Amino acid sequence: MDLQELRNEINDIDSQLQELFNKRMQISFKVAEYKIANNMPVFQSKRENEILDHVTESSPKGLESASRVFFQNIMDISKCRQYQEFFADSDKIEYKKLDLTGHKKSRCTGYHRLIFTYSLQADIQRL
Repeated sequence: MDLQELRNEINDIDSQLQELFNKRMQISFKVAEYKIANNMPVFQSKRENEILDHVTESSPKGLESASRVFFQNIMDISKCRQYQEFFADSDKIEYKKLDLTGHKKSRCTGYHRLIFTYSLQADIQRL
């Protein structure tokens, strides 16, 4: 296989990843809507840790950490988008002063390696 064939294969995989990512984001919004409608916490650290542990355990040797970070990033992006969608317009939440690291900023920015430290459960209770 030459370099261009390898790149084409990566491009095909990237297209599949994009399609799956989009689908995952749509479903995660539905999950958040369900939780809000049923007075459940949107962010559930136990569930997230179960997913990350499974990803780590099922990854090939040498890719455990990278796989965990990859899925953590996906979940962080999802949480950020859910926060923007469901809580950004609420007067009861000081959303515009929070980003996902807990530092004061104008909005949720920088989807690269986000760390979600602010529990959405507290936000739901305030609504």
